[in-house]
Amino acid sequence: MKRCIVFLILFLTGFVFAAEVVQLPDLLNPDSITVDKDHIYITEGAEVYIYFLKDFTLKKKFGKLGEGPQEFKVFPGVNLRLNVSADDLILESIGKLSFFTRVGDFKKEIKISAEEIMLGRYKPIAKGFVGLGGIIENNEQFLSVNLYDSAVNKIKEIFKLKSSFGKPGQDIDPIAVTRFPFLYVDDNKIFVDDENGDIHVFNENGKEEKIVKYDYEKLAVKKADIDRYMDYFQSHPVYKRLIGKDKDKIKFPEYFPFIRSYHIADAKLYILTYRVTDEKKEFFIFDMNGKLIKQIFLPLREIDPLNLSPYSIKNGKLYQLLENEKTEKWELYVNEIK
Repeated sequence: MKRCIVFLILFLTGFVFAAEVVQLPDLLNPDSITVDKDHIYITEGAEVYIYFLKDFTLKKKFGKLGEGPQEFKVFPGVNLRLNVSADDLILESIGKLSFFTRVGDFKKEIKISAEEIMLGRYKPIAKGFVGLGGIIENNEQFLSVNLYDSAVNKIKEIFKLKSSFGKPGQDIDPIAVTRFPFLYVDDNKIFVDDENGDIHVFNENGKEEKIVKYDYEKLAVKKADIDRYMDYFQSHPVYKRLIGKDKDKIKFPEYFPFIRSYHIADAKLYILTYRVTDEKKEFFIFDMNGKLIKQIFLPLREIDPLNLSPYSIKNGKLYQLLENEKTEKWELYVNEIK
């Protein structure tokens, strides 16, 4: 595969970020990137690309759209979800979990319920999995964090969160309703964030061990933010129908949620907020005990108000996939986190 590595200097508000930029001509419209110790895994539709981390060459490409063995059923808005475990690549698609070796050789698949296709998000833990489910109590909707056995049968609920959909007929917060909690497993611990910006940590048996808390500064939702979201919703093929149907119920919050996203890498928590300064986004970096290491702004870009450019963090570096508007080719930007 032809490749070209160039070094760019990005001047952002007087700060200099040296970015290594790698051309990845194989990609057309990537959905996610995961960086591991030796490889880079990129999902695109029903396909998975495996690149060598040391030189960014393509090692293997596999997967196609379908319902047969080694095929994945996906559609816009419900992407292929990749988990990289110590032994396997676990790919979650509609109706099944598919297991491959870390170099992309097929091992097995397990059928799962396709009823809650927006939930699931199964992660391996101990001899089973942890994942998200939906429940209704007293006519109110909740999200539950559940433990499952090795066949993905529910064992028990370990945590419950109020759903942004709440009760029928109530106002709709268009920021919260389009955001799901982030579920991670690291070092045999389960991490999930709540609506208050706290991150709850559970052991493999579902016992809560600690809560990572921080007094984040509130960020007001301004008119420019509302206009940006509404422009996006009204031009989106799915959201514009929902907006038209429930326009009278839409009510933007006074403040953004405290957490937009987060990653766990290198024995650290990388918390991304909604704050942007000079096109750079705010991260809080904590150790695994919840002690703040630093606050930093990084040149992470977004595709639209809801979606960030596919990114991953590993070995003290930010990896993100960006399309070159001039060449219409995808490139991997690698920034040191200092």
